[in-house]
Amino acid sequence: MRVEKAGVQRQLTCETCGWRRTARFLPWLKAEEHLEREHQATVDPASGGDRS
Repeated sequence: MRVEKAGVQRQLTCETCGWRRTARFLPWLKAEEHLEREHQATVDPASGGDRS
C-alpha cells in the first residue's frame, strides 16, 4: 500500500491490485479495510509499520 500526501488529502494506492482511494481522515483505516476485504490480509501493528 502506498500513501501520498497532498495538503490534508492522502491518496492511497494498492500496489497489488491498483485500487485507489482518497482519504482526508484515517487513511490507514481505509487501507486496512481494503487489505482485509480484497486480499484477506491482516495488518500486524507489532510489525513496526508507520501509520503517519
